[in-house]
Amino acid sequence: INAEYGGLLQQRMEQFALEVQEDVWLYTDDDGSRSQWARGVITAIHQNTVDVRISRGQTFEEVGDVPWDRVMKYQPMAEKGIPNALDASPEEFSEVFMVENLRQRFNCALPSMKAGPFLVTLRGDCLSSLERDPTLFHRPKDEEKPDPSQVARDTYEQCIADHQAQSIICTGVSGAGKSWVAKQSVRALCQCGLKGSVSSSVVLDSYMAAIRVLDAFSNATTAMNADSSRSARAYSMLYDQGGALVGGKISSLYLDVGRLTRKPSNEGGFHVLSQLCHGAWACEKEDLLLRSMTEYKLLENSPRSAKFLQEHSAGYSETRDAMSKIGLSMGEQKHIMQVVSGILVLGNVSFTGANCEPYNKEALEHAALLLGVPYEELLSCFAEQKVNYGQRTMSNKRRPEAASALVPMVLEFLYSALFDFILDKINSALQPFSQPACLVNVVDPCGFERLAANSFDQLCINYLDEKLKAQLVRRMFCLDLGASNESLEQEQLLMYLEHSRKTKSQVEKDLLPDQLTIQLFESQGGLLEIFETESKSPTGSSATVAHQLFNSPLPAATQLLSRPDPSKEQNGLYRIEHSMGAVTYHETDALAPNMRTVPVALRTLLCSSSLPCLPKIVELGAAELQHGAVTVIHALSLKMHAWLAGLDQMASVSASSSEYLSVICCIRPNLSPLSLIHI
Repeated sequence: INAEYGGLLQQRMEQFALEVQEDVWLYTDDDGSRSQWARGVITAIHQNTVDVRISRGQTFEEVGDVPWDRVMKYQPMAEKGIPNALDASPEEFSEVFMVENLRQRFNCALPSMKAGPFLVTLRGDCLSSLERDPTLFHRPKDEEKPDPSQVARDTYEQCIADHQAQSIICTGVSGAGKSWVAKQSVRALCQCGLKGSVSSSVVLDSYMAAIRVLDAFSNATTAMNADSSRSARAYSMLYDQGGALVGGKISSLYLDVGRLTRKPSNEGGFHVLSQLCHGAWACEKEDLLLRSMTEYKLLENSPRSAKFLQEHSAGYSETRDAMSKIGLSMGEQKHIMQVVSGILVLGNVSFTGANCEPYNKEALEHAALLLGVPYEELLSCFAEQKVNYGQRTMSNKRRPEAASALVPMVLEFLYSALFDFILDKINSALQPFSQPACLVNVVDPCGFERLAANSFDQLCINYLDEKLKAQLVRRMFCLDLGASNESLEQEQLLMYLEHSRKTKSQVEKDLLPDQLTIQLFESQGGLLEIFETESKSPTGSSATVAHQLFNSPLPAATQLLSRPDPSKEQNGLYRIEHSMGAVTYHETDALAPNMRTVPVALRTLLCSSSLPCLPKIVELGAAELQHGAVTVIHALSLKMHAWLAGLDQMASVSASSSEYLSVICCIRPNLSPLSLIHI
């Protein structure tokens, strides 16, 4: 066990005072894709682990060498299923109380509880085994049902009554179930607006189909979740004066497109890639030049279980059916899948030799055929670079490593633009059929991530998480936080509950933040500016980024930055103390994915493609490009600021209603030995 966790685990052991024959909850991941809690009894205690006997219906199973951070003491005090944490005493309130209380309520079809203005929920699709536990109590009679669907219905009623925009924001760490809760909320909001209208029913069907298509193109299998959302989305439902659903809109705040070319080993790429390989219809396989999944570099070391292959084979037809429901013709669908196949095969391309020739000529030939461009011209775009000498333009051969490094940037550009193209098609299908009078937004953001190896993608995701939490704290507690930031951890949420009956001024005083994460990112000389400068510098590298950070004069840099211990974290460049925990970033070349360079000649070539949809796709991607390159983290910052400005505008027009914003807090318990609850 890591030495740094030894003290924390010892504190946890002393806090819970676990003994042999103690009843506990054990966190398990039996089927490899879903984690759940199992009831058990400790049979032996070792220095850093315990042995647990868990119940499997009428049988028992011995589980040995269980780490302390996967065991929780069973507490009978939560068995009644308290609907509101305000009813719990400060001594009772803890992560254990929250988790066990939610377990009890889930068994009664109540997977949520309240904590003042917050709805706290566990993802209900992870806990099916609880329904068979005979020790759990039934739901109290006539009790309010504070679940995500009820929050959605209440929000809808508030929206129609005030004729003011309302928002629901789902928060939590990565894997906590935000997307599951968001979809439940969206469905409930759409159903509220049906009003017996056929047209509204069509909007509902189109909305659900749109989510299915976006899931195929932006979800992936990860170590935490077999259907992890790798995008941040905002869903809008539009209603007329009478409350009927008349249309909608879906916005993408972020797509983790780095998963396409830099996915972790033993995790999946975007679902549509494996769906195409395993589920493509027989009549189109030859035209799409499809091969076995094992022959694509972009899908190397992906899951191979029979369950995974079966689900993705069936998922392809479901995706195509959903694409039809959002108005895409069979021809348009085939062209989109042809682009996806072209991206897959282009991922196999690399270059070698003094003449910068393709190592796998057939792969580049197939890519050219699928993308509808001449082979020789596509080769020239990768292998040659045009240089201006005064009024003369000359073509120089690229070094093979430079041409090979260009491939993943082009792949990410193409896939990101394809995603935007599909999103445009979806929003065309959701255009309102009559004048909307009000709307409800549901926001499904990225969640904080801390992996074994954290890359540029985790940096972007964690930056989004920090920005959202800063906005939530400012709105929910009426605090003017300026550029600082805080997360509501267990102690702070308890503080809110303790002061819930006090005056607002007392609550504000107690909840003033002391964290400077947003300053570290956004201030002059901060991380965003450093990435921008170093990405455009010919001598820029991850090492120069780290050097600039450690020499930053910002107070936030002094407080939040540290150098990783090389004996514990190999290849660690810098360590940032985020509001939800310290993260070490390891990527040796973080500037390449930040720039996403696409030569003008290649964009011009793709715009002349014989494939009808590809020029439109490239134009969408080129809209963000400046002189052939886009700084990804800067574009992300601009998009997030624009979205938050819209939220501020909603607050100003909804001044008469203090309930324009609802928060659903999703918990993934026992994330680490640190027993913290975050929103």
